[in-house]
Amino acid sequence: MRDQTYLQLSGELKHEILEKLSETIYSYKAYPDKEDFEAVATALIQKHPCLTQPGSSKGWNGWYDSLRWKMGNYRSKLRRAGCLEVSINGGKRRGLQPERNTKRPKRFEINFLPNFPDGEDEASMESKRKEMVEDMKKSRLNAALIARNMNSTFALRRKELIEKEPAVKNTVERWPALFTQSQILAEFSRISGKNLQTEFFQELDRFTPRFIDIFRAKGGDIGSKLKKILQQIENDRNRTFNAGRTAVLHGLPLLLGEDPSDFYKTCFVSIFFSDDSYLTGKLFFKQF
Repeated sequence: MRDQTYLQLSGELKHEILEKLSETIYSYKAYPDKEDFEAVATALIQKHPCLTQPGSSKGWNGWYDSLRWKMGNYRSKLRRAGCLEVSINGGKRRGLQPERNTKRPKRFEINFLPNFPDGEDEASMESKRKEMVEDMKKSRLNAALIARNMNSTFALRRKELIEKEPAVKNTVERWPALFTQSQILAEFSRISGKNLQTEFFQELDRFTPRFIDIFRAKGGDIGSKLKKILQQIENDRNRTFNAGRTAVLHGLPLLLGEDPSDFYKTCFVSIFFSDDSYLTGKLFFKQF
């Protein structure tokens, strides 16, 4: 590269490079946007300067165009192979009237629309779904069965939700276990590979100072209620980090115009001591 000599690519070598790049891109994102292609093309010539394309304004313009074409070709191959994540968007470039907008995973959805597991088909997973529905009617649930069947029917559930977009009422009827606390957390992990509670509290803690500032600046009746919540933690001599978190969670429903009792339950607790004195305090219970 010191003498500005660039690699003369054969068609076969360029094909292999684009094929590998497309496969890697797809593992992160099935439908990359313009910025994604630009980032990959830039990284390619930075990592391998000999692949810089002389005559192009940025050195990677040709790679950018080739990557966009190759990704479309790669998705077509997957679609013909029956990959559900791209098959759902089939027909949109064959002159057919699309029935819905292009289904694309959000940034965090690593398991957007998985294929059915080996050895499973729609009928076998439907049987497991019905078994869970019956179990959810019992007073004592079989937690192990529900967890096992929810895992094995994940692909069927995603297919229904993405392709049919059912109403929430219908989803509750077909997948009642999905609306239990344990399965809400488990489903988030299945889709994103992350822990919902950990992610939620990390983001809550990051924005807690800003929320407290908003609570203090809020006026009117809602502002008065929010200030009372803040006074409880400001008057607490043993104030902990969790106190700010609790205040924000208690105040958010008020800020959004919702009934806090739907989110938080409160009660009074008394602690009695040996000298017949007692301490009364207010406890907050989160509802998830």
